[in-house]
Amino acid sequence: MQIRLQLTPAEVQEAISLSRPRNFWFKFLLRNWYLTLICLLVIGADINVVLHGKTPRWDATIALFAIAAVFMGASWFLWRGRMSAAIRNASSRVQALSMDPDGVRSSLISGSSTFVPWSSYTKWIEGATVSVLIGKDGMVIVPVDESNREMVRGLLSAHIS
Repeated sequence: MQIRLQLTPAEVQEAISLSRPRNFWFKFLLRNWYLTLICLLVIGADINVVLHGKTPRWDATIALFAIAAVFMGASWFLWRGRMSAAIRNASSRVQALSMDPDGVRSSLISGSSTFVPWSSYTKWIEGATVSVLIGKDGMVIVPVDESNREMVRGLLSAHIS
């Protein structure tokens, strides 16, 4: 079965969301450890002030959390932008993609072709507009619509556990 290659921006964003690992947010907070640590220290200091019967400076606490939220948001959008660019770059190199009974075949613009058997894929995730195959050799984004959804679902569920 031939697969459509052009991915819309919405399909790319959905593929990014579907391919995130379970512990993504934990790793995200660890990558931004300095902001996480500062926020935890401020929370601890405010709790300490309240325990001693005083009122914390809420204006300073809110300002610090607002600054941390801006930096975390910027880090989040930069990560999504890098992932989106990587997916668009990888999909622009593929000339043809097909899902066959024995695996996934792709032909690149450079003229080379690749074959990945179904046994190399560990799982697949179905979204509203894409299905993402995740395996040892990377991931494949399969755009789906109402005309091919059942066929793609049947092929993936038969070959990937």
